[in-house]
Amino acid sequence: MTSPARDPRSTTSIGASIPISVLWLVLVGASGWLLAQIGTVHPWAAVDDAFITYRYADNLRRGLGLVYNPGEAVLGTTAPLYALLLAGVGKLLPGAEMATIGLWVSGMAWVAAGWMVARFLGRPQERIAALAGVLLVATQPQMLPHLGMETPLVLLWMLGAAWAWREGHRTWAGVLSAALVLTRLDGALWVGLLGLETWRRERRFPWAEAGAIALLCLPWFLYAWETYGSILPNSVVAKVGQLQRMPVGNRATTWQWFWVLLTEPGTRLGAGAMVGLVLAGLGYILVRRRDLGWLVIWIALYLTIYQMLQVVNFTWYFLPPLLVANLMAALGLNGLLQALSRLPFPSPERRGAVLLGAGLVLLGILLWSRGAAVGQEHARLRRDRVQLHPYHAAGQWLAAHARPQDVTLTIEIGIIGYHAPTPILDAMGLVSPAALPYLTGWMDSLVYPVTQRWPEYAITLPRTAWERIVPLWWFQKHYRKVAQFEYVSIYRRIAVPTYPYTIPLGTRYETGLEVVQAAFQSPTIRPGESLDGTLVLRVHTRQPAELRFLWTWIGVDGSQVAQEATWPFALRDAWPADHWPPGATLAVPVRLQLPSGLEKGPYRLGLVIYRVDTGEPLLRVGAEEGTLSEVVFGDFQVDGR
Repeated sequence: MTSPARDPRSTTSIGASIPISVLWLVLVGASGWLLAQIGTVHPWAAVDDAFITYRYADNLRRGLGLVYNPGEAVLGTTAPLYALLLAGVGKLLPGAEMATIGLWVSGMAWVAAGWMVARFLGRPQERIAALAGVLLVATQPQMLPHLGMETPLVLLWMLGAAWAWREGHRTWAGVLSAALVLTRLDGALWVGLLGLETWRRERRFPWAEAGAIALLCLPWFLYAWETYGSILPNSVVAKVGQLQRMPVGNRATTWQWFWVLLTEPGTRLGAGAMVGLVLAGLGYILVRRRDLGWLVIWIALYLTIYQMLQVVNFTWYFLPPLLVANLMAALGLNGLLQALSRLPFPSPERRGAVLLGAGLVLLGILLWSRGAAVGQEHARLRRDRVQLHPYHAAGQWLAAHARPQDVTLTIEIGIIGYHAPTPILDAMGLVSPAALPYLTGWMDSLVYPVTQRWPEYAITLPRTAWERIVPLWWFQKHYRKVAQFEYVSIYRRIAVPTYPYTIPLGTRYETGLEVVQAAFQSPTIRPGESLDGTLVLRVHTRQPAELRFLWTWIGVDGSQVAQEATWPFALRDAWPADHWPPGATLAVPVRLQLPSGLEKGPYRLGLVIYRVDTGEPLLRVGAEEGTLSEVVFGDFQVDGR
């Protein structure tokens, strides 16, 4: 492979006028500044998702396998190579905490990414771009709070692979590209465009590089398929479409959120400078560096794909395109100075100094603006050394009080699972695949694991669906609060609901719903009391609408008193029937209030299921049209004492 020919139009000496020693000095200074920043960050200040990978790595270090819950082969981390790297370092440093290892591995990757920027933008004519790129990547405001994630490593592999492909280093191109794909699967888009650019530039398909990448990735893919049943992380499956199924407060599109992060630094002046330089970089690429046009295509494809996947806009998803935006801004600065160097003024002997000064002023405005945002993040992370997220306190409480077999249900599994050695039931399905069919709404995602699994502990949060679930009778009856840490509450199960009076039914309806059985606490009940139980349903096909259940108490004389169940059928948006996944068997809690004034004596229960939208009852399979689709069952005794 040969290196690309230099663009004859890029002959200006503006970049070359900066000594290489100045670039080295900037690199050393930026690295030292980054290391000082990293040293002030508490390892536990990382975002919650980082701790998911930490738990995978720690279990692997302890010989339990690359799993989140020991004994459950589920790939819930999107960064398997990062987890393997952390586990390897953890083996070499057995006394080191995994969060500390993660902080410094990701931090050193950030430092190394700055050096790789200098290599990628290392042409003498573009030394200004290299200098600016190093400073922009080092001061990216969103990087500091995401230390501990795999993202800095992803950025390092991206830059390294781009440099190796461009310079024709086939071995490094294969190794770094494979490392990128194994760290995050979406890196395949970057690698694919690098291959296409090589094909375009050299008029040959890069078979050698493609083969090397495939051979390096194949062992992991085979292992993942054999162990987990898929090469695609379960967490990816859980997140795709989440924004549509379970809307959150921030409904900005992927493109809108990228714009917010791009223009976030400090002041309007700084935001304007950043946008202006990125646009200048776009023009510079289109006119003078068309060999870098794939960078623009990659940003467009990356953001479009994430928009189509309908995932929640987590900030760390945007750090790779922000890296490319920084590279474009650096090239834009270099291009502006090249354009100014062709003006007839000032005099040629003073032009270099004037242009260099103008470039430093423009770069200084942007860095000064970014400094405010970096300072705010730095101050917050320093405060977190003293006041950490309450998830840490909750996880440590579980570690001290929960038994090893106690299942804990939580929405966010990172920090809590990092501290607690208990099995974690993940309401969002990242490490609990059984929850995936029930991710049809926020209420659904919590109603299912509680009513079907009855975990020993439940971690509840405000401003979530928990606020509507905790007051419900079936939760209050079976759980009590045992700990509170700021806004994080821990509930412990009092007892698993048992209903010994079981009545088999086996009634099927034309909509594909089957009532398997009903079970109640007792066949005897007093007036004014409630009758608690469960209705076991089997869902054969997707239900056409939300359903309500009408119950009637039928006396021996044929008299009837009707009432509607209090949950879930009368609670709006609480796991409606049209959200029930086909193939599911559901044990639905039912509380029937015995009507006052009901005389003592024997009764049976009648059940009619009807659609909310039309008010029409469901027809039983085999029933004649026009007949009442009521199911009558059970023998109950109303005790008048």
